[in-house]
Amino acid sequence: MNKDTLKEFKSYLWKRWILDVCVRTVKTGAETAAGMITVGALVSDINWIRVLSVTAVAMIYTVLINIYRIAADIDAANKQAGDEDGARD
Repeated sequence: MNKDTLKEFKSYLWKRWILDVCVRTVKTGAETAAGMITVGALVSDINWIRVLSVTAVAMIYTVLINIYRIAADIDAANKQAGDEDGARD
């Protein structure tokens, strides 16, 4: 794999990682908000400030956890790229 291809691959991985984090964050936010709303509650009975607050914290937590996991994701991608190079030789 030449340097330009490797650079494009890493750029693709970053874009893919950011997209994956955004999707996970939105899903987490939706699940958290849905979990905070009680079935059968009137719209006026829901504490929307609390729902939004808890949802925001869950979304921030998701981003932070994914930043923590990025090293593992990069290692896995490097290993996969190394395995592909070995298979070509």
